[in-house]
Amino acid sequence: MDSLIALAVAVLVVVLLIKSANKGSTRGEIQDNRETYAFGIKNDVLICPHCQIRGFIQTKQVKRKKGISGAKATGALLTGGLSILATGLSKKDTCTQVHCGRCGMTWDV
Repeated sequence: MDSLIALAVAVLVVVLLIKSANKGSTRGEIQDNRETYAFGIKNDVLICPHCQIRGFIQTKQVKRKKGISGAKATGALLTGGLSILATGLSKKDTCTQVHCGRCGMTWDV
């Protein structure tokens, strides 16, 4: 009876070790995942205007505040400024953030 329990515990330990070995990632994979999340996917076609190298460019769609929205300014005038508290005056436009993995420069297009 004791040997059966010991065998079951040993099998359980081996199964857990195999699962944890398959689940773990190397440091390089974790770093690549962080860079992909921060700067987007690699684009092998683009050339960096700063270092003139192809193959290290990453692109990502981001929203940036740009200018004052005319509709929001009009709404603020009509509501006596109360709508500014809820919406703010700036509008958000979608643009492309570009990052070079070689020289580290980041810019918006």
